[in-house]
Order: sequence, then structure tokens, then C-alpha cells
Amino acid sequence: GETEEIAKIESLRSEKKILSSSWSANNLSTFINNSSCENYFATRQFVNSSTQDELDFPLAYSIVVHKNAGQVERLLRTIYRPHNVYCIHIDAKASDAFFDALNDVSSCLPNVFLAKKREDVLWATASRLWADLNCMNELLVHEVKWKYFINLCGQDLPLKTNYQIVSHLKSIKPANDIVSFPIPKSKLPRYSRKWKVRKVNHGEYRKRPVMTNTAKSPPPGNLKFFAGSAYFIATRAFVNWAMKDKTVTKIVNWSWDTFSPDEMLWASISRMPSAPGFRQPGNAWNTNEGKSVTRLINWLDSGKKNGYPKCKGFYQRSVCVYGSGDLSWLMQQQKLFANKFDPDFDDFAIRCIEEDLARRVKEEL
Repeated sequence: GETEEIAKIESLRSEKKILSSSWSANNLSTFINNSSCENYFATRQFVNSSTQDELDFPLAYSIVVHKNAGQVERLLRTIYRPHNVYCIHIDAKASDAFFDALNDVSSCLPNVFLAKKREDVLWATASRLWADLNCMNELLVHEVKWKYFINLCGQDLPLKTNYQIVSHLKSIKPANDIVSFPIPKSKLPRYSRKWKVRKVNHGEYRKRPVMTNTAKSPPPGNLKFFAGSAYFIATRAFVNWAMKDKTVTKIVNWSWDTFSPDEMLWASISRMPSAPGFRQPGNAWNTNEGKSVTRLINWLDSGKKNGYPKCKGFYQRSVCVYGSGDLSWLMQQQKLFANKFDPDFDDFAIRCIEEDLARRVKEEL
């Protein structure tokens, strides 16, 4: 049965006998440079056909990445359709091999491009927000007239096919799916004080934002703060407004020395009356991560609150990195994407989702 299979996989995993099937950055570059794009496309089994519903409803993706080119390429393969458009923002401090591999991949796919303006992305700083804004600006002028915008990171995977994602978005149009709820008191200092990036000698990050004693001026336009997520799904009209509205531009510039401005910005501006798909500030309009269908994250603390089971993989910075034991639960969820996966920890979990998506795509066509 399933339990025995998973126990077998977990035992192989603990003995490090399940190897990642992601290609290394060098292998990707070598294969593409010594072959043709047609051969690469076929060998890597990119999806080349879509239903009419999908063709009539192109999507735009912004993917912010910094490591594991092979895993990023696998994510791209699961979401790729020739009529969508994809902007990949590569961290300014990523390795040359990583950049070259994704540059080679994008050179074979006419609707995939690398963001021209690259940020040095630092955890919990405005640089994470700027990376998405850079992609948004380029996506708005791209020839593909996309309907919805989706942003992802390199450790995400879709749980639904492109057809299923489109079907959901058509059903909510012209609404956005943006996590937005009243900001907890504990998070207010993130936006009422100025934060400065300092070098630190502990933990995973060499530099991180540190709170100063300097108070921030009130935000432009008397913005009411809401808490949310860096990741969201929004209409083209909303993205266009967010890029061009003078008050929003002032808010974005004001937020640059706050902590994790991306976890406040989208949540707050989506409640402004001028926002396309405007959601009233009242409590009935609040959306937490449990309610939003954008992405599934099993947090160590809020997972329980949302009724999620204990992580069967391991927790990294309080987020579950999924293992094979999480698969049957993942497959039952209504969310469109899930985070986090790591092929070096459990490649089988990724492979299983890839195979399930490929099977469903065949049934849809």
C-alpha cells in the first residue's frame, strides 16, 4: 500500500539513495549549446499544445530566483505554454553558471526572458519587491496581451495544470487573489520604524535588515496597513494601475527602508478604492493564507491553525520542505501552487507532481 511505499522512499532518502533528477547548470548549458532548441524542447518534454480556453487567456509569470538552475528549469517546464509569457529575475549575486544556464534556456523559448534590471535580493528588504516590479514593467510592454499576473520563486511547483489555473481565474475575474488582513500589532514596527541593512555573522544571511530608533513618516495617501504575502495573483488592470498610479509609486518609494515591504504593499494597496478589483477595508473582505488559493505553505506555527497536517519533510525557517509523505495531502488541496520543494532532499516528491500534471494535461487536450 501507499504507507509502505512512502516508508521505503523515506528510508532510501535517509540513506541519500534518491538522487536529484534536476540537471546541473553546466549540463543544461552544454546540452543546449551542443544541440538544437527543437531537440532541447522535445527532450525536456515541454508542453506544446493547449485548449482554446487557455489560448484565449494568456498568463504572465514573474519568477525570482538565485540558485539551483535545474530546479528552476523543472518549475518552468511544469508551467510553460507557448502562448503565456515568463520573466525570470536572476539575483545580481547569482553565479555565472546559474545565469548562463537560464540564459541558454530562455534563448530557446521565445516567450521566456530574463529581467534586464537585476537586483541584489536581500531577505526581508525592498529588493525582493523591486525584483517583481522590474518584471512587471517588462511584462506590461511585452507583445503577449496577458490577462493575469502570477509571481513565484524557484522552490515553488504548481499543483494544478495551466487549464485548471485558467479555469479558476476566469471564474473570479475581474477579482485578484491577494492575501490581505488587518496587520497584527506585533508587525507594526516593520512599517513605523526605519530599518537598515547591516552585516551579521550568524544564520543563513550575511546581511539583514535591523530596526533603528528612527520613526518613519506616515505613508503617502494615509495608507491603511494590511498584512499579506509577497506572492499573489492579479489582473493585468491591477498590475498596470500599481505601476502607473502616482500614490502607489509614492508608497513603493516610501517603503524601501521598511521590513518586508512586499508582505504589506500588495495587501494594503488592493484595499485602496482606486485599485482595480478593489476590496472593501471591512473584515468581511479579509483574506488570509488559508482562504487564498494562490499558494500552499505549511508554516510551523500557522499550519495547525489552518488545519494542515504535520510536515512529513522538514522545516526550513519555519516552512515545510515537502517530502513524499506530504504528497497525498498536497494532491487533495485546491491551491494552485505549493512551496517549498528541494530535489536534493526529496526528488521523488517533485517527480510525482510532474508526472501527475503531465497525465492530467494529456487528458485535457
